[in-house]
Amino acid sequence: MHWCDPRHLTWYVLGNDADGIFGEGMAAEHPYSTNINCWTWFRWDVLRNGGHNMLFYPPLGSACLEQHWNWSLFKADGAGVKALRRDTTGVFGEGRCAFKINFNDLKPFLSLKLGNFETYIGWRERGDLGASFRFHRKRSKGVGSYY
Repeated sequence: MHWCDPRHLTWYVLGNDADGIFGEGMAAEHPYSTNINCWTWFRWDVLRNGGHNMLFYPPLGSACLEQHWNWSLFKADGAGVKALRRDTTGVFGEGRCAFKINFNDLKPFLSLKLGNFETYIGWRERGDLGASFRFHRKRSKGVGSYY
C-alpha cells in the first residue's frame, strides 16, 4: 500500500495490530480465535478493539514508544506536594491519598486516590489512553477475607 491509500485510515481507526485482525495473534498455541471469517473480524476489530491502533500509535497514542516523557504539573501524595517535576510514580501517587495532574507524552492525565477509592482519566504513563472509576472494599482483620 502507498502511504496515501485510504485503507490506512481503516487500519488506524478499526485495526488492532497487537493480536491480529481475527484475534489469532495472542499466542500460537492459545489464540483468542481460530474461526477466521468476516464475522470474527467484525467482532474482534470493530466491536471489541475499535480504535486500538488509533490510541496506540502516534499522533494520538504513544504506547508503542520505548521511552516515555512523564511530567507532573501538580502532585500531592504521601511523598509531599510537588509541582513541575518529572513523575515516576505510575498511575497513582504514593500513599493512601494522592492527586496528580500530569502530561504523559505531552497528553493530559488526571488521577485521584482517596483510601479505597481510585479514579483516573487520560493518557497513562506508558502512553495508552484509559479511564477508571473504582472502589475497593476494605480487608477485614482475617487474612484474605472481605466483609
